[in-house]
Amino acid sequence: MKTFKNTLLALLMLTFSCQENLSELETAVKNDFIQNSVAGCNIDINGETGISCKYTSTGLYSISGLGSFNNPQISWSTSGTGILIPFGASNSTVQVTFKPTFNSGELTATVTDGSLTCSETITIDCKGSNGSGGGSTNCGQNDNLNIVENIEPCYPSQHPHGRYTLTGESSSNISWSVQNGTIFSSSGDYVVMKPTSIGGYTLTATITYPGGCKKTYSKNFYAESCL
Repeated sequence: MKTFKNTLLALLMLTFSCQENLSELETAVKNDFIQNSVAGCNIDINGETGISCKYTSTGLYSISGLGSFNNPQISWSTSGTGILIPFGASNSTVQVTFKPTFNSGELTATVTDGSLTCSETITIDCKGSNGSGGGSTNCGQNDNLNIVENIEPCYPSQHPHGRYTLTGESSSNISWSVQNGTIFSSSGDYVVMKPTSIGGYTLTATITYPGGCKKTYSKNFYAESCL
């Protein structure tokens, strides 16, 4: 009888030991699955990758798939010409700025949680040289625009009047306006104007792109006396 009790006790201990080992094994497999999921870069960057460069100056991009991280530390970076991150480089959503020189570049999100590091990179490029968007009133920054004075005017204005050229953009749909002056004639990026008094005047060129977005550039000049 004693031997039977000892055998039964041994079987019970073996059963509990197997159950405990099984529980430990399940926990290890679960933890290993989570760790491999994180280490395998189970994240995505959400945002438009093919932008209309003539119509876009900024873009918002966010990161998803952070559920496997307990305490994610996020950092964003860019590579390429004319693409940068002005702020928010450590948030789950980041604002990216595109300058007029932008054509194509990469955006990378890196997530770190302890010893685990995961990163994802997307390529952002232009939909075309003229873009395909529309309706926006903002076509980007004006870093490449300039109004060049070919002939300086004076007052009272006389032939050949003031003559100016807009540089930095190739477009035929350009309108001109002047403060403290009168537009004599204009054609595309070229304008002839007459000042209405001695002193300063402001010449403005507005480019309208297909789809309706506009880019405006102004520059100040000064008219001396003709006498």
